Amino acid sequence: MKLLYCPICRDVHGIIEEKWRKCLCGQSGGQYNADGMTATVGGEARVFGVGNHPFFDPLFIYLTDEKKRELRQKYYGQPDTDAWWGEYPGDVQIFRVPDSRGPRVEIKVRRKNNTENEVIVTEKHRPVLCDGRPIEDLGSVVVPRNPHFKAKTRWRQNEGKTSKKSVKEATTFIDNVLKGKKK
Repeated sequence: MKLLYCPICRDVHGIIEEKWRKCLCGQSGGQYNADGMTATVGGEARVFGVGNHPFFDPLFIYLTDEKKRELRQKYYGQPDTDAWWGEYPGDVQIFRVPDSRGPRVEIKVRRKNNTENEVIVTEKHRPVLCDGRPIEDLGSVVVPRNPHFKAKTRWRQNEGKTSKKSVKEATTFIDNVLKGKKK
């Protein structure tokens, strides 16, 4: 999960796909892109991530420190923390535009003939990666696939569900996941 932090007003909120969200002072904004993994941010925004899984599993707090470290290594690629700052060197999941109001399109209308106009739509604030490379210069950006992404339902995917597993069952389940077993 990507969270937007504004260093000006210190507002923090989750980035969502449905709409561009801004902080309280309006100087930072962001939104998930349609793939559910990458995000576009603007203005003063800083992004930090919190691992969706296993951190938000209600049984996570009952695991030993060793089990938590194993799960962090498996899901996040490092064992030490459940949260990290985005836009680190090599990060291709955050696209940045200068304006806190988000990407802005420029529309030009040219008269083509007596019955038709030509409409030209361009992005005025082209997004860049954290190292400053413009996205259009790269052609495309390859990012990790979000295996949990379900279009338009991802925000309500686990709403109202509670786990009925005991701590012992959960520990056994997690051991099996770490060993690569399905169940």
